[in-house]
Amino acid sequence: MHWSPPQWLRFGAGQISRSAAALERARKRSALRFWASIAVVVILILSGSAALNWYRHRPAPRYFEFTVSPPKPTELKPKAKPDTLGLTFSASAAKLGNAGKQVSSGISVTPALEGVWKWETDAYLDFTPKHD
Repeated sequence: MHWSPPQWLRFGAGQISRSAAALERARKRSALRFWASIAVVVILILSGSAALNWYRHRPAPRYFEFTVSPPKPTELKPKAKPDTLGLTFSASAAKLGNAGKQVSSGISVTPALEGVWKWETDAYLDFTPKHD
């Protein structure tokens, strides 16, 4: 019985032995440079592994759904106040401690409309327009 290794295995073994010989020559020429290069390669591999581990374990983003409660028409009587626009979120959307407080920045209306945005609860945002 006679066995001969496949061509790819012979080629791979030859490449490995040539690489090992080249590394040995580099180590003999300058040991400090050789070991510094090895240390850099090891650090790159470890930092790449740590970055990949961090990337795979990032927290999943939270997405919210919301529904809009459109305002009802303003009654036709003197000094009637306009109805509010409500946004109901599927989960808590307000920052901690903002429930029950007015929103002073971060929301804009186009075209511009004067009024007050207020978190009624942590998941319900209310807009009361100044004028109809």
